[in-house]
Amino acid sequence: MISRPQIRRRAAVLLASLCLLNTTADAATLNFTLTTSKPVAVTGTPRLAIDVGGVTRYATYAGGSGTSSLTFSYAVQARDFDANGIALVSPLDLNGGSLVDGAGNPATNLGFTLPDTSGIRIQTYTAAFSTVPVTAANKTAVGFTIAKAPQGGTYDYTITSSGGAGTVTGTGTIASSAQAVTGVDVSSLPSGTLTLAVTVTTAAGGTGAARQATTSYDGLPPTGYSAAFLTGTVTVANSTAAGFQITGGEMGASYSFTISSSGGGTPVTGSGTVTADPQQVTGLDLSGLGDGTLTLSLTLSDSTGNAGSAATATATKDTLAPTIVSVTPPANGTYDDL
Repeated sequence: MISRPQIRRRAAVLLASLCLLNTTADAATLNFTLTTSKPVAVTGTPRLAIDVGGVTRYATYAGGSGTSSLTFSYAVQARDFDANGIALVSPLDLNGGSLVDGAGNPATNLGFTLPDTSGIRIQTYTAAFSTVPVTAANKTAVGFTIAKAPQGGTYDYTITSSGGAGTVTGTGTIASSAQAVTGVDVSSLPSGTLTLAVTVTTAAGGTGAARQATTSYDGLPPTGYSAAFLTGTVTVANSTAAGFQITGGEMGASYSFTISSSGGGTPVTGSGTVTADPQQVTGLDLSGLGDGTLTLSLTLSDSTGNAGSAATATATKDTLAPTIVSVTPPANGTYDDL
């Protein structure tokens, strides 16, 4: 007959051979399955210690009491980083709880053979452009943010463009949980989709996989367009319905214009979208401008905000109606033929 101490010893030996049959990562949660030699009832919250980049974390008991398959879960935290693979720590930590089989034998030998977890790498850092989109106006001061990276580590980045060859690179130190990188000059790259690749290396030397982000880049403003008044002279007859024509405008670009006069008055302004080439802008009321030389200044901007150079045109405004200034009679003399 086997005594209770012998049963306990055997249970301990059997439980010492427990193994982790699988580990899965789902939605930033690591789930471990701990298999015992026989069904056990679980009390409290036993836990598995995990070495995550030199920091001890715990996967706590999540379910399975009454069976031989117990689940332990760990929710990955911000700034967790282990580029070389996590490591489990034996033995199981009862943490004030217990594992007891159906005969009432508590598990006492909680050591287990460490499974290979070198392929379970954790890195929670992310990278994202803060300059969106990149245009001719901001291409020399592009920025991005590295979030949830371990402070004290270093970062390396590369920016490329789908528009052609060339790279922009840099490095720095992670000084905050949301590390802002600013003032990056990408003007040497052609227009296209910019791809940012960031890698972070911890102070201990572990390097994570590249995190990527993209943004559009259009560094070329609209060019080759011109503007002209529809009439060479704005008169009293058409001063409330004047207009001009845009030629060579980029389809879909937005336009803005200002018309001023050398004779003074409040400048006339307006804006719209280029939908045809050529395109006429009509119905402009220029009656508030003084007579003189009218100057039209037109600027086109593309969909990413790149503004082209101003196109100008001039016309004359003359709305002063003629009046009788004087009447000059013939020279004094006698035209009497009587």
